[in-house]
Formats: sequence, structure tokens, C-alpha cells
Amino acid sequence: EFPKSDYILFSDSLHYVSQEHQRSTLERAMESLNEGGCIVVRDGNTAHGSAHNLIELTELWSTKLLKFNKTTTDLCFVSEEWMREFAESHNMDIEVSKYWKYSSETLYILKTRDNEKV
Repeated sequence: EFPKSDYILFSDSLHYVSQEHQRSTLERAMESLNEGGCIVVRDGNTAHGSAHNLIELTELWSTKLLKFNKTTTDLCFVSEEWMREFAESHNMDIEVSKYWKYSSETLYILKTRDNEKV
């Protein structure tokens, strides 16, 4: 559960769980937002082709070889389209910007529309 918050940040973390778990986690986060709050997600974007390969490679190193990061499932990156569909289906606005030009890191800012939660 999330405490009531103005902002909730997921930085390079959602890809450690399945798409279904990502969806339910974002939904729980959305429900805990104070009026006018937003969710900020920084993660890899599968739509960026070869730039995304760098992210996948570094994550495989960190989880499989170095075991620095832990996961019990396969890595599951989503696309900008997936994030846009999530936002639309939950009546949220979304701002998207590429985080770093050499990788697929993308910043998503999701805000409730008209300060109303669905």
C-alpha cells in the first residue's frame, strides 16, 4: 500500500515485475494520490529499438551475472504506447520525454485529469 502522496516516483524499477503487476501497482499508486498529485515513472521503453538493447543488457548483467538487483521473474519492460494506454484507460494525462539520448530511458508523468480521480 502507498501512503497518501502528492507525488509517487518509480525510478528504474517497474520492469522487475510482470505487466499485470505493473498495472496493479500503478493503479494502487493512483488511488493514493492527493488531489492534483502525479505519478512519475522513469524506465526503459521497448519502442526505442537498439537504444533499448543497452538497457536490457545492463539489467541482465545486474540481475543475472552480478546479482546486484533482485528479481523473481523475467524483466518486463513496456512501451510508451502501453503507458499511454494505461493513462487513457484511467482518465489520466501523460507527458512523455526521452530521458537519455543513448538509451531507451523514458520519463512518464501521469496526472489525474481536472484533479479528479477515477
